[in-house]
Amino acid sequence: MSPRDRVAAIEEEARQQALEAGLQALTHRSLATRLGVSHSLIVHYISDLEEFRAQTYSKLILAELSSIERAVAPVPTGIGKLVELVRLLSVTGREETASLWLDGWTIGRLNALMAAEVRSAMHAWQDFIEELLSAGVHAGEFEIDDVSGCAWEIIALFDGLNSHMLVAFGAPNEYKLRMAAPIESRLGLQPGTLTSATKFKGEDRS
Repeated sequence: MSPRDRVAAIEEEARQQALEAGLQALTHRSLATRLGVSHSLIVHYISDLEEFRAQTYSKLILAELSSIERAVAPVPTGIGKLVELVRLLSVTGREETASLWLDGWTIGRLNALMAAEVRSAMHAWQDFIEELLSAGVHAGEFEIDDVSGCAWEIIALFDGLNSHMLVAFGAPNEYKLRMAAPIESRLGLQPGTLTSATKFKGEDRS
């Protein structure tokens, strides 16, 4: 196996392990065991484990953001984009990615490299939500005068849901409603705007 292919294999295995067992479980020895190679071989290719963990975190978190950006991009209105965003982030099945956020915050408390990657990911989400809200304000869909602050609040809501989701706190079938209600209030929307049945690309979604 070429060095490039070896690194790619290690990185792919690291992403899988991070999702399955958490970033804290990602070590030289755990990767060696999963790949069936020697500990020294992993150390040869991944000399700085803290940096590698931070990079693994960033790639996984930003991959989800890219996926969500692609999902909402075709939606023609700001309200429609928010409907889709709330739907995507309020469904169970996101536990692996949700756990990565918590891993990042926990590790980042004492690790400057991880903290920097977490802040970078949070800034990327902030930019994404700000752009969505700004377009909605310009189109007359949202009534807000502090786009940046509103984006921060929306992100904080979903951060909280990530924690609740991991321990199955609350009723999963109510997650969407609980996220939508404060967002609707903040944006001057009628209750139910973000949770009512919405037609998108020929499908009925609720």
